[in-house]
Formats: sequence, C-alpha cells, structure tokens
Amino acid sequence: MITKGIIFNIQKFSLHDGPGIRTVVFLKGCPLRCKWCSNPESQLTQPQIFRDLDKCIQCGLCTEKKNEDISRCPAGALSMDSEIMDVSEVVQKVMQDEAFYRQSGGGATLSGGEPLVQIDFVESLCAALHEKGVSVAVETAGYADQATFMRLANAVDIILFDVKHYDAQIHKQFTGVSNLKILANLALAVDSGKPLTVRIPVIPNINDSLEDMRRFGALLSTLCVKQVNLLPFHQFGENKYYLLNKTYEMEKVAAIYKENLGHHIEILTRFGLNVKIGG
Repeated sequence: MITKGIIFNIQKFSLHDGPGIRTVVFLKGCPLRCKWCSNPESQLTQPQIFRDLDKCIQCGLCTEKKNEDISRCPAGALSMDSEIMDVSEVVQKVMQDEAFYRQSGGGATLSGGEPLVQIDFVESLCAALHEKGVSVAVETAGYADQATFMRLANAVDIILFDVKHYDAQIHKQFTGVSNLKILANLALAVDSGKPLTVRIPVIPNINDSLEDMRRFGALLSTLCVKQVNLLPFHQFGENKYYLLNKTYEMEKVAAIYKENLGHHIEILTRFGLNVKIGG
C-alpha cells in the first residue's frame, strides 16, 4: 500500500469542486499537456523549483555547481512547488474542516494534475477519508487504461470528468494525447452509477464555437451523460509559467465570461443535458 504522495496544494473552503464546501487536494503528475493548463507545476511528477526573477539578485548561488537548495537564496526568490506527504498528513488537514462538510454536504476533492497518475496513493487516501466519514470527489481527465480508471471510480464517491474536445485529432493537437481512451473511460464512469458531472473547459478558438457545442451535445447525449458544467477560460495560471521559466502559449488570449455562454447553454440543453457554469 502506497502511503506517500506528491502534493502541490491543499485548498480549503472550495465551492466549485463538487457539492458543498470542500477541501481540494492537488496531486502532481499529468499525462496531458493542455495548452491552457492553469497548473503547469502539476504536469511533472517530481517536485520543481519556482524561481521569481523579480526577486532574484543574480548572486549565482542557485546555479553554483547546480546547487538548488532553496534555503541558500538570500533574496527569497526560490520556493518548492510541492511536497511529499503521508496519507495521515493529508487526512489531518482535510479533517480540520469536518464541521463544514457535515453542514454543507461537502467533503474532499482530489484534483491535479491527474489523480490517476498516483492511483496507489489515491486508493489509500480515499480509504482513510472514508474511515473518517468524508465523501471524496475526483477531478479527472480519464486518460488511463480501463483497469486503472476503474480503480479510481471504485475508490471515490463523485466523479467530475473533464472532456476537452470531441474530436480525437484536435484533442491530440492541443493536449498531446488522443481522446479515445478518455471517451472509453467516460462510458465506464456513466456505467459505474457514481454521481457524474462532465466538465468542458471552454477555450477560445479551440472548442468555444456554437458548432462545437452541438458536437459536444451529440456526443454526451449518446453516452447518456446528464450533467454538464462549462468552465470558462481564464488566465489565473499565467504567472506560474513565468516562475517555472516556461512558455505560456495562451498569453494575451482573452478570457471567457459566463455572460458569453448563454447560447452555448441553450444548445447543450436541447440535447437533454442539465447545464451550469463553473463547478
């Protein structure tokens, strides 16, 4: 049993990651490389160093003999993006807000990155949280073999399933992988009987047209999906690319606001889908 995982954030009092008030545990590692990713530090499984060049005084200590001991930085320009945590540590943090979960019907949500990457740790964490009476939701893109995906589906109580695009070729162009495994696992998620919400990140010039919504609607209705949440594109993660010295390909792309999505909702609703924005 794996009891240690790589965590890059634990966010309390979240209202947009499943029902009720929730604590979101963000796990490192993701097989996708979405151009619009708002958590670029989540993509690699190993810890990375954030370097704030605005604070850097060019002393050279962090590059001297490739020494990356962040405590040596006299300007405080270096910080770790994540830490290795034991299941018991994560559970302790989650349980600090137990009263809010009980009052609101909330719980914990596992996010990322992609929780499937750390499936052994996820199973251990879910079991420990269930022992405490805490409901567990997961945010996943569903890219894994079917056996691994079913381990995840069986471990959690609620599935929030991201579908980036309906077309396999376009999906690969903008995320680095095809959607064939993803759609096969979405069908498994529907068949699992677990509460399921499909979430569509609405990205300018990639999947935001009304025709795109018609194609999404046709696909999801065929798969017997009932609940769809639209997630408007935002720029909240842009600074993290700067801290990681990575190129952000969506720089200066205009954000999408919920007011822009009225017709999108209308189209999806015609396919018998219950649609909301966010969450």
